Amino acid sequence: MCLTALIRIQERDAIPVEEDIPVGSKVFYLGQRAAFGIPAQVNDHINGTLSIITLVSMHSPLRFSADHCEQTYPGDTAEYARYKDILSQNRHNDIYQPSFNVNKRTRMSGLTLSKITSSLMIQGTTDQKVNAGLNLKFEAKGQKVLGYTRKSEGGWEYSEKAISLIAEYKVSSKFTSYFAINSFPLGRFS
Repeated sequence: MCLTALIRIQERDAIPVEEDIPVGSKVFYLGQRAAFGIPAQVNDHINGTLSIITLVSMHSPLRFSADHCEQTYPGDTAEYARYKDILSQNRHNDIYQPSFNVNKRTRMSGLTLSKITSSLMIQGTTDQKVNAGLNLKFEAKGQKVLGYTRKSEGGWEYSEKAISLIAEYKVSSKFTSYFAINSFPLGRFS
């Protein structure tokens, strides 16, 4: 074995935290369970540990909305204003329909709607899997696409933009045979 190969796999000391995560870096807090996942920014380094600033109190219930998030990271006022505008527009402008109404409007079963609005992996002709879903919701991660989907106590809800996208996808996709098999007859919900 040559010497350069041995040097390449040789153990090295950890990169100092000051170099690895410099002051000003945006991070997610991964400590206490109640505050797990809070966005934060590195403020300082103290004895090899990070000092962070969070946008929300680590002791209050976590609600990421424009009303509960008034503090900004140093130097990020423009980014914060854009974020607040996006949240406000999403919350006030869109009317969301529960999934059972979307089922009726698009003439799809609940399972079909659920599958195509998330990730739908299908086997391609070359034995390669292809994602044919719209990726508008992510149940396992509890994530949504702003302006298109949201999750309420009653389940997933869809905006008019999402419903239009679903209807367009249904008629224009390469998977029309899938929708033909999994759609309701015209008169079923009349």
